[in-house]
Amino acid sequence: MKLSPKSLIALAGSPSHLSRTVAGLALLLWAIGSSIQPVQAEGSRDLVVNGGHRPYTEWRTNTTGGIVRRTLLKVYAKAGEVINLGSSGVGVGTGNAVLFAPGVNVDATTPLVDCKSAQPGKGVMTTRAQEVAGPAPSAGGYVPCTFTPTTDGIYQVAFYGPSGKVSATDPTTASTPPIASDSVNSPLITVNQRSSVSMWDITVRSSAASTTDIIGRVFTDYVALHLGDTGRQLNSYLYILTDDGYRYRTALNGLDPEGFIFFANSQGLLHPNGQTLYHSGIASPSNDNTVSALAGGVTIQPPEHKMFFNPPSDAAITAIGSSLTPVIPLPAQNFKFTGGTGGSGNQAPQSVGGNFSFDAPQDGSYQIFIDTNNDGLYSIAADDRILEGANLSGFNTVTWDGKNGAGADVLALPGNAPYQAKIILKGGEYHFPILDVEGNLPGFTIEMLNPPGGVSLFSNGSSPTTIYYDERNYTVNTTTVNLLCTTPTNPCDARGGTESFGGGHKFGANWGDKKAIDTWIYFPSQGTFAPLVITSGNQAEVRAKKSVKFLTDVDSSSSVTVDDQIQYTITYSNLSPASTGATNFVITDNLPSQLNFVNAQITAQTAGNTIVLRSGYAGSGALTNTGILRVNDSITITITATINNQNSGNPISNQAIATFGTVDNPATTATVVTDADSSGSITDTPTVGNPFQQIANDNIEQGNNPTNKGDDEPTLFKVVASSSRIRLVKRITRINTTDINSVIDPTTTVDSNDNASSWLSGYLRGAIDGGKVQPGDIVEYTIYFLSDGGTSAQDVSICDLVPSNSSFVTDAFNSTSGIALAIGSSTPTSLLTNLADGDGGQFVTAPTATPVPCSSSNSTANPNGAIVVKIGSSVPNFSTDSVNSYGFIRFQAKVN
Repeated sequence: MKLSPKSLIALAGSPSHLSRTVAGLALLLWAIGSSIQPVQAEGSRDLVVNGGHRPYTEWRTNTTGGIVRRTLLKVYAKAGEVINLGSSGVGVGTGNAVLFAPGVNVDATTPLVDCKSAQPGKGVMTTRAQEVAGPAPSAGGYVPCTFTPTTDGIYQVAFYGPSGKVSATDPTTASTPPIASDSVNSPLITVNQRSSVSMWDITVRSSAASTTDIIGRVFTDYVALHLGDTGRQLNSYLYILTDDGYRYRTALNGLDPEGFIFFANSQGLLHPNGQTLYHSGIASPSNDNTVSALAGGVTIQPPEHKMFFNPPSDAAITAIGSSLTPVIPLPAQNFKFTGGTGGSGNQAPQSVGGNFSFDAPQDGSYQIFIDTNNDGLYSIAADDRILEGANLSGFNTVTWDGKNGAGADVLALPGNAPYQAKIILKGGEYHFPILDVEGNLPGFTIEMLNPPGGVSLFSNGSSPTTIYYDERNYTVNTTTVNLLCTTPTNPCDARGGTESFGGGHKFGANWGDKKAIDTWIYFPSQGTFAPLVITSGNQAEVRAKKSVKFLTDVDSSSSVTVDDQIQYTITYSNLSPASTGATNFVITDNLPSQLNFVNAQITAQTAGNTIVLRSGYAGSGALTNTGILRVNDSITITITATINNQNSGNPISNQAIATFGTVDNPATTATVVTDADSSGSITDTPTVGNPFQQIANDNIEQGNNPTNKGDDEPTLFKVVASSSRIRLVKRITRINTTDINSVIDPTTTVDSNDNASSWLSGYLRGAIDGGKVQPGDIVEYTIYFLSDGGTSAQDVSICDLVPSNSSFVTDAFNSTSGIALAIGSSTPTSLLTNLADGDGGQFVTAPTATPVPCSSSNSTANPNGAIVVKIGSSVPNFSTDSVNSYGFIRFQAKVN
């Protein structure tokens, strides 16, 4: 066969997108044997260390499945270390070895090192002995082309074959008479290497004089190789590193792919919706030997994991940005099932199904195993159901159609007893897709080298060499994909895991022809369990909705602001086709921290229903006592709350939840959350007494009704952002020698400044109307301030104009001070001079120009001047500092 029919490729992506990745070929130590050559340096010697036939490393222009067939190698080196380069292509035809700076586009950048032109005669490898010895001064080594970095970094290396970097020709290893140039010990070194090289070396050493190799520094995103012909065996082994720190070794044990690309990713084949397929695929059309398209619109995720030629060093792992130790997947939280139409909470009628939901502590993938035969085991052999896919950090939902692993409806158990479902989250998931490889009778081995804690038995019963695959037929959209799995040497369905220690996922008789065969492995988290009930008779049909309205506009701003009141309305109903009451029924509603509870009350209830409010409810916990929501019962409850200054400017979200059982299974706990209802609202910010308009469905379903895409939304409303706020209240606190100590807060009028709840009780003393005064009277004015916005107020300055027909008393408090300042106190805490001398206070004489915020005081309309006081660069808000958030400034004026 030619190159393209014998390719292991990624179908999706292009060279510019392949920034992470590769797969590997590895033999376990137990399979290597005693004939291994001593390992030195890093390079092609690692590809042939276990014998078999020699793979040629490609650099060519054509593509396979959208991936350019070239191997761009990468090497991590520290400043002052020496990178040694060599290949069997240097000096042959237009062959060369070139090194590029970290991260540059190698197609558009001049290399840092061009071995052929800058270091002629160096970097030339001609014998197997030189390949094994590595660079001089090691005994028998080749004379290297070298580069000494001045900065730490991941440098890029390309080896061009004798045909140069723009060739697309296969290597020609045949000769007359035969010289076994495809073997390990007789590497091809002539122009017949064409677009590839038979040998290459990248070795990092501490200096040019050193003979000690620094191993584990060389890796690649993917490797393009060619065996030169069919009927040859590849025994290479390579190492895979995942982003979350898992390390694998993969062995092919004699696979015969001719020309190929090896890579690794985290999802393998992809469903058209982007989810992991967890199946192999087949070419479409069926005569497509390149497997450039797969039946059903299935694609393959591009390369993602890194591939090394030796166990990766800690220095290289750190430079890549991966974890030095495997990141253990944390278990799923809040795992639960919610039944679909005709069901309620975790109950669903037969043939309906519903949704599983869970919170994931990290991005990754999940496996949900449903024990549909109720034997306490989780086994594909028992037709239990497996649901798998990728998950994001946070809330996730997974739809289940109510069927077992054989495609039959799961039936109700006696007494509506629950089934159990188990979820595990996966760490280090590694997929190894291979394409158009006809046979794999030896089977390959994949081994996790660093399982967390060194465990040999994982939480799901698997081991570090357990692999997974699924060769059963399946349907994607309307396309049935028939994989024709009849091979007797392996089970068709290995979703439950199968051992690869002695070779796994074997297939022969040309079964792999024109297929994309996916195999995967991972580390499972601890399992989390959830009950689900299938009903055939009695069932509750509890539904819930919730709205929120703008109840009181305290500051008459026509905007929703701090101190305004809102009111939630919650309605729960148990309506047709309900056939039984919801027992042990309790509604819970925890108000968010941005709200202060005012009151709650039942505003409507079906006659004869006995559910009552819990007397101790104050905004959190159970809203009602335990009761029964009978068939055709409804209950409506309102909760009134005040918006406090903890609002961060984000929408305020709230959702109630009810828990209950059924008459024939009272111990079962079902849950139903409220769905946001904006009936009657026509604007985003409603007028007082009307409901808020709710956002459109977010397509994240908790499962109350899979056919209703708006069934699970929390109520949301926005508060006008007030990142900071200073309230000011002015009083007359003294006339001549008589203090005015009356307290008139709160006032009888609606004034958001006077009536703010954060004022210290009794703090706002003084009179609003001082009565009649005569020339010569001394009137004392106090301006109270309070910072109670969402955040601290910055650079606060307060200006007060001296009243008309008055003059500022310059020595009201001592010979140089006519201004007093108090912070967090009912008496002055400091006296300020009248000059702009740095104490924050000053008297500005009109019409002299004055600073902000008193620009109007330089007008002839105000001939009496102004008091300007800078309170501070940052005045904390009341919720974070109740003492330093308030105070006053005080001055006196003489009536003219």
